[in-house]
Amino acid sequence: MYGVCYSFDNFAKEATTMTLISSEGTETRIPATSSWSLTGSLNQARQDFSATLLQDGKVLVAAGADHEFGGSIIYNSVEIYDPETARWTQVADMNTGRYGAQAILLTDGTVLVTAGAGHTHGIDVSEIYDPKTDAWTNTGVLNAQHGATCASISLPDGRVLLAGGYDVAIGFVKAVEIYDPKSRVWERIADMNVGRNTFSMTLMGDGKVLVAGGNSDAGGKTNSVEELDLETGVWTPIAPMLHARVRCSAFLLPSGHIMVAGGITNLEGTAEFYNPETGSWRVMSMQTGHAATTATRMKDGKILFIGGANDVIGPTREVELFDPETGEFEPIEETHVLYPRGLGVSATQLQTGEILVAGGQLEPVTDKAMLFTPFFIRTPKNGSTTGPRPIYSGLSLFAHTPVAVIDQYGELIVATVTDAQGQWSVSSAIDLQEGSHRIQAVISGKGTMTVGFEAYGSTETGSKN
Repeated sequence: MYGVCYSFDNFAKEATTMTLISSEGTETRIPATSSWSLTGSLNQARQDFSATLLQDGKVLVAAGADHEFGGSIIYNSVEIYDPETARWTQVADMNTGRYGAQAILLTDGTVLVTAGAGHTHGIDVSEIYDPKTDAWTNTGVLNAQHGATCASISLPDGRVLLAGGYDVAIGFVKAVEIYDPKSRVWERIADMNVGRNTFSMTLMGDGKVLVAGGNSDAGGKTNSVEELDLETGVWTPIAPMLHARVRCSAFLLPSGHIMVAGGITNLEGTAEFYNPETGSWRVMSMQTGHAATTATRMKDGKILFIGGANDVIGPTREVELFDPETGEFEPIEETHVLYPRGLGVSATQLQTGEILVAGGQLEPVTDKAMLFTPFFIRTPKNGSTTGPRPIYSGLSLFAHTPVAVIDQYGELIVATVTDAQGQWSVSSAIDLQEGSHRIQAVISGKGTMTVGFEAYGSTETGSKN
């Protein structure tokens, strides 16, 4: 199906479901507002675990800990979430229990789990999980102890970069290593200039790697930033952030800028944006404080910030979005996490576009899992809809009732009236630029309303994603 990328929002309060009918005849139902719902609970309450989306759409949760009651229980247990059944199934245990590990999906569909910590020391043994055989295999040993607070990313060539961390024996770690899935060996490369942990790591548009913030050996919480040139293997310090940040979230934006948001030392709630062309940072306010927040990029390109903490109430249920197109943070009104979420929680985007949030520190550690269903429908972008005409349709409990379809600016697109059975259907061309748009259906009266949208293939030229 081709057409403009639509984001439907703000239907009449009585609306409960929206239906998208594609030109191929498939049907997708989503709530008429962004919403949270409970899903199956983990078999083991845990925090500081890894969560990885597998190629088949399931989610692998591995290891973790329970830091409550004056001590730590370290787990090696593993379970898989199936979105179709909303259930967790226990699978083969890891060979070594650990918490705070790094997990990366490799190109062959296996999962690399590395680093992390045990009761008294860091873990240097890496393991690979094969979903096809439900088996864990030890692989390359790290050249340094990185502990539970290092960072890692997947590189474009399929290798894995891991850096920093904290080791009881040496303190904050400068060591950097690259894992090659072909040789199954970790290779040590040039150290960072500053040893640090609980920092952000981002692959930039030019192929360099940017690390920012964290706790450091240069004086505690830091605003220092440096970048790695993978071609030369050289780390270069660059302009520091305006705020020191620990456990912050970082994303590469379509503009090529880097957004670094939240952080434990930034409880007033700000984000910073790095411009690689000018080498400078700018700061802007978020809707609320999100120290140690969980952040996820959604299918429509927006970034969802879930929970964390602020300086007024501690762990928070607040949820907000950052829209790269507008450059603004948007509150999701009347949509809060069902339970406050602090440290050690995971957030994984499913293939459906839903966000699975599981576990974490909830006094005590929780086994609860939730689904966030974002309220948007995304079709491939392909110019305006002046040629093909979208068809809007719906069902109300009331006959002969006016219905208005309006755009995000409140301008009327088309109007109609429900028939004797409460049904209505109307088509109209909309001249919209490529991008994300909100279409609102307003119907008078109370009751349940189902709204549909049908888009036909476009013959107009345009980019397709």
